[in-house]
Amino acid sequence: MMMNEYQRMSSVKKVDNYGVRFHRYRMILGATNFNIPELETEVKKDYIEWKKSPDTYVLDPDYIFITFCVNIRSGTKQEWDFLFDRYSTTTSIPEKDNILFALTCTKDPALFSHYLNATFSDKDSKIRKQDIQKVFSNVVGNTVGYKLAKDYLFTNIEKINNLFGEENKNLASFMSDICRYVVTEEEMKEVQEFIAKNDKYFKSSKIIIDQGVARMKDAVQWHKDHDKEISECYPKE
Repeated sequence: MMMNEYQRMSSVKKVDNYGVRFHRYRMILGATNFNIPELETEVKKDYIEWKKSPDTYVLDPDYIFITFCVNIRSGTKQEWDFLFDRYSTTTSIPEKDNILFALTCTKDPALFSHYLNATFSDKDSKIRKQDIQKVFSNVVGNTVGYKLAKDYLFTNIEKINNLFGEENKNLASFMSDICRYVVTEEEMKEVQEFIAKNDKYFKSSKIIIDQGVARMKDAVQWHKDHDKEISECYPKE
């Protein structure tokens, strides 16, 4: 069903209606998970041309993220490094945002670790301070990056706090991002113990922490209540 809708929407090239454009974007973005040869070929060809002259070659604004993401997901560290360096040189804010998100399309844990280290570097960081929250949220939202981001925060909380200074709410926002993806009681206990142990870093942003913990508790309870139904959705080995 989705493949039929993808083929139908991908054939529509010029669309003025925002709703239809967004639907087309979602269909094509979803289709990237199915490794469709013609889609892979098209976006990789576009990406190669863009790399030759990134300041002048115009990518379809509706597909910039898709183009970047597909090439990062299937590309090498060199591809990742090229796009990471491009973040620093482009003056386009939308392009910067798409790059920050697309860099988390990698499947390589080493690149996620490198991304986190580069983002929170206390000197010569290429990531603008106002973009650090976006990077962390994007890494946390990736199935490969989630645990790496959580471990990084838990290990480097003092360093991160020093980077932003006292009375900042960034740490609480990072913690809230982690809470959003907790689904087991064991992990919830780990997170709650970490928050209690490091309470001094969250005193100025208690509301953000309380809201994150409340959402986490609701999510854990929901998964507990629906564990049987969720298990039945997956094929038994």
